[in-house]
Amino acid sequence: MKPLHFSETLAHPGDLLVDHLVRVAREGSATLAGAPEPVRLLTIITGLCHDLGKATIFFQEWRLKQGRKEPLTNHSGLSALLFWWFSQGLCFEDKEVFWRLRLGGLIAILRHHGDLREKWLDALCRFRMGMQGNSVIVSQLSALDLDGLVRWLAKQLNHFDIPWQPFFDLPVRKKDILAAIQQPNLLKLKMIMPQGRLGSLADVTGFLAGFGALLAADKIDTALEGEKIQRVKLPPDMVVEYKRKEFGAFSHDPMTELRQKIARDVRASLVNQWHHHHFTLTAPTGSGKTLAILEAAFGLREKMSGLGRRPARIIYCLPFTSVIDQNHQVFRNVLKCSNLSDSQDILLKHHHLTDTFFRTSTDDEYEADGAGQLLTETWQSEIVVTTFYQFLHTFFSGKNRNLKRAAQLTGSIVILDEVQAVPLRYWQAIRHLLKSLAETLGTYFILMTATRPLIYGAGQDAVELLPGHEQYFAKLSRMRIENKSLVPTGIKNFTWQVVVSYSKQPRATLIIVNRRKTVKKLYYLLKKQFPLGLVWALSTNLTPLDRKKRIEDIQELLDKKQPVIVVSTQLVEAGVDISFPVVHRDLAPLDSVIQSSGRCNRHNECGHGVLYLWKLYDEEQGKEGAWQWKRIYDSCLIEATIESLGDEPVIPEEKFLELTKRYFAKCWERGAQVRVEEFLERGDFEKMAEQFHLIEDGPPTISVFVIQNEYDQNLWERYLALDDIESFRERRKEFMQFKFPFFERVIQVYGHIQQDDPIIAVKSKDGHYDREIGFIALPDENSSPCIF
Repeated sequence: MKPLHFSETLAHPGDLLVDHLVRVAREGSATLAGAPEPVRLLTIITGLCHDLGKATIFFQEWRLKQGRKEPLTNHSGLSALLFWWFSQGLCFEDKEVFWRLRLGGLIAILRHHGDLREKWLDALCRFRMGMQGNSVIVSQLSALDLDGLVRWLAKQLNHFDIPWQPFFDLPVRKKDILAAIQQPNLLKLKMIMPQGRLGSLADVTGFLAGFGALLAADKIDTALEGEKIQRVKLPPDMVVEYKRKEFGAFSHDPMTELRQKIARDVRASLVNQWHHHHFTLTAPTGSGKTLAILEAAFGLREKMSGLGRRPARIIYCLPFTSVIDQNHQVFRNVLKCSNLSDSQDILLKHHHLTDTFFRTSTDDEYEADGAGQLLTETWQSEIVVTTFYQFLHTFFSGKNRNLKRAAQLTGSIVILDEVQAVPLRYWQAIRHLLKSLAETLGTYFILMTATRPLIYGAGQDAVELLPGHEQYFAKLSRMRIENKSLVPTGIKNFTWQVVVSYSKQPRATLIIVNRRKTVKKLYYLLKKQFPLGLVWALSTNLTPLDRKKRIEDIQELLDKKQPVIVVSTQLVEAGVDISFPVVHRDLAPLDSVIQSSGRCNRHNECGHGVLYLWKLYDEEQGKEGAWQWKRIYDSCLIEATIESLGDEPVIPEEKFLELTKRYFAKCWERGAQVRVEEFLERGDFEKMAEQFHLIEDGPPTISVFVIQNEYDQNLWERYLALDDIESFRERRKEFMQFKFPFFERVIQVYGHIQQDDPIIAVKSKDGHYDREIGFIALPDENSSPCIF
């Protein structure tokens, strides 16, 4: 069977292979502008080589006929083999760089349609074994225009200024290509790569960014048929303009003046110290940190553009999906104030439940079941609002779907809001990761918090953007903590004290507890004492849709000065802009308590607020084993909290910073670090997946879809109808059409499922769900309850 001329082969119907390879190499390189030369070269070379195996007559005929895939039509292994042989001619004086580029390139091409799974050298060894006596590879090599391929590739390397020199004569011999994969021997490679490491952590993150650039460029080029998403120019003074229009009437209010001064100082610090890459912003809760840091980030973005660099993407990371909506809405308001579109190429929200429909500012639209999902997952936007989970799993994961956005960190400004929410055991690993990304990709990191955790070493690793932040804490006297946790209190006794206090002086009151079942219990106890509409419950027992509406209703009542009583779990601690004169908080780690205090007299609107800190237990279970923080928080964090608080009965707000410094020092002493970055250096992705869990494994849960009306019923029936679609690809495509509204009606409840389907449905009319309190009970035949 005579091979086709290499220059005539197709990557996809109507798309020449040579054109696709050049576009991928060019776009991958552009994404990594500013990265070290070896990282950029890795992406160019793999971009040019990743689909070379598609040039066989077998693949070309399969592409035309769209028949059944067979071993002879596979292309990744052949492409990797050709790369390994051809890359012998690369010219680098530094032999470590030479071998790192060759091994990294081989792995990238082998796995560009899959996940990274094996250790670096294990992947090479397995590939070598697979090449021995491989008749399929021999047949594929015979079905290639090898001479045309190498002439084209040599020309492209010269065009991209990649140092390479010929080491073979034409015609190319198949046996030379097959022999090359067995060289050098493993002993030599182990000497070059001690302990099987690809290099330092910076080298590994550089490889992952290069691999990610290849993945994104390849997939987007295919999905958009050679087109690409254009960058959007944004005015640098958007936030200033928004604040002028939104808060201009309050410009002489003391709290507004404080926020404005913080914003000015933060912007000046960041822009003037742009040559640093690690920053912290420490400021009290409610001091306008979100808008201040967004304004400063746009200032830095303008500075970088003025220096001839590409505009930096702003990636804003939050701890939980439940707090993303409010920040996303604030950013939308900022854009709207400057008459800008909130299209996804400007402002993108990304977490595991996101609607991945993607619209650009030029009104191009990409559906959620196709290119839209790809563009969302690769962060093709100027401002990305996402979770710690999505950000950290970009690198602490071998998953293709995560790695394909790794290159977007190049030159970006990453803001980690409330970073203390990351489990303590990963702080050191995260510190090393951030340092390596700054070194390799020029990423800027800003850790924003009111509690200053010790992820960065004290004063040595990062620049504080508000160097006089102590004075802002000292100036504030919005509220105090009254420490009632010195004496344990039963839930019923606590309820009685709340009722007595409220009856004497009715004021809006927020009660934050650690468990959903405690919310339910307190809600019913308080509801007996007060009229309808006064007591509200808020927890993840409510569907996301009902929860969002509940928060809006509560805010409306607070605006009307209604003395509501809200019983909530910790979901209000961050990213929910509500304020009460009185807050009650069950014992929790001190950083959570401080976050709760941010819901107390947040805007200094009600004189002086108070947070009462309690140590609650359930009288029905007795004190022993019934503390409400158990199974929710690590005992070492509670111990550090109790020690830090001491026997002080009252702690004023100006003492919070000193208190949290003491607390985090005690946490650091107690917490053993899990060095997941070392697994990454060795390419031990299996071990890394075992050890890196941002979300703790808890009691078993069931996903429950809540049906409250006809629309919900129709959604559920669409979900059930997916079983009738045989093709997984088509089934997934159909589900993406209604995924977002579907999961707005799904909650997680504790229990053991007794059926195969991962999601069950309950109807509110059958008594399983109540719009006031949320989930009540499962149908008996579906599960056995779990008592948490």
